[in-house]
Amino acid sequence: MPLLSVLLPAVAIAVMVAFGLVGLFDMPVGWPSVSAAVHDQLLLAGPIATMASYFYCSNLAGRRVLLALPTATRVGHVSVLRSFTLLLIWMLAAYLVPFIPLFVYMTATASYGSIDVFAALTGPVGMGLAVALGPVLGTALPYPVLAPAAAVLVFLLFQLPNVAEPAAAAFVPTLGSPVRLGVVENPVLVAYRLVTMLVLTAFTLGLAGMLARRVRPNELVSWRVGGALGAVVLLVSVPFASPPRIVLADDTSPQACRSVKGVDVCLHQGHRRMLDTAVPVVRALVEAYGSRPEYLTAAYGSSLPAPDADTIAEFQPYTTAPLKRAIASSVASHLAGIRSCSKALNSGRIRFHEYETRSAERHALAIWLRQRAGLADERLPASAGEFLDGANTARAVQAWLAAHGQQLADCEPLQGAA
Repeated sequence: MPLLSVLLPAVAIAVMVAFGLVGLFDMPVGWPSVSAAVHDQLLLAGPIATMASYFYCSNLAGRRVLLALPTATRVGHVSVLRSFTLLLIWMLAAYLVPFIPLFVYMTATASYGSIDVFAALTGPVGMGLAVALGPVLGTALPYPVLAPAAAVLVFLLFQLPNVAEPAAAAFVPTLGSPVRLGVVENPVLVAYRLVTMLVLTAFTLGLAGMLARRVRPNELVSWRVGGALGAVVLLVSVPFASPPRIVLADDTSPQACRSVKGVDVCLHQGHRRMLDTAVPVVRALVEAYGSRPEYLTAAYGSSLPAPDADTIAEFQPYTTAPLKRAIASSVASHLAGIRSCSKALNSGRIRFHEYETRSAERHALAIWLRQRAGLADERLPASAGEFLDGANTARAVQAWLAAHGQQLADCEPLQGAA
């Protein structure tokens, strides 16, 4: 086989992974996300590797190929293992090279944690499985034109945890659940999926070797093949019978906190640099409100467990929007009582039409708070009326907020706001 048969897919994998990792060059991402990326990038890279190995092995396994004659030395397990080793070296090297700059960057800049070695090891093992699926399919159907179909088949297999069945993460490299600071991959699941993928890889290579030797159908019915197939079926079936927990909360998550205007602003230790952005936003919003209300005692990043969700505004550190705007939106929504209405709806205390009406009133108030704090350029909705409109109404609104804070906290109908 020509060098291009492995060089071109290797380049495609390297380029695909490099583009997929661009968004991870950001400090808030953290080591858990980087560790998970080592296996989750196989969602697209894995099918390319399978297509390459299918094309390579199907060209060698055709019934009219001289090297595939039963009397040749390169048939059976020897041929399959040689092809698998060559392909795995090329595909795995191409897959891992784009991670080197990311590992160097994270080592130099990350303020908390380190790579999860066993979780990251799922990536190379998953690449081995993707490459191994090529020989078994390519020897069973030695038609190189079907290589793209093999890639589609593996893509659908690796996509299962994301769109259909989370338990499939126990035997494919993709996880299907976000892994960020504050959570860790379930160690039991990590160990199980490593073992399962290694067994699947060995089984597919063994089956490919038998197909390459052109064994008779009755030779496929033996206690060895039956035992291996039984082990595979058992390993794949157990997660569906008892679905595993994909990720676990990191109970040891350290906090980095600052107090401003009586509000504790807390983030995961890995996000402590974001406090320089979060603290001024919270200060400006509390000043716009007039004073700290009783129903706001702290603002927590979502990677930390909130001890009392009723008095804590939670914001998402991971966002495609500017961080300042994301924090302002979350804290202003809490101050305006929008979060309390969401909880009242979820608990069944209010009906949906009541939720819509009360949220609309509070939405205008949240926009006013962000405007007053200089954190938004949105226009107030027409339904806000004259109460929140105009340049000289700040004192009146703040006085009204001081008198109706409990209504906001309890998601009660607002009076005097329109």
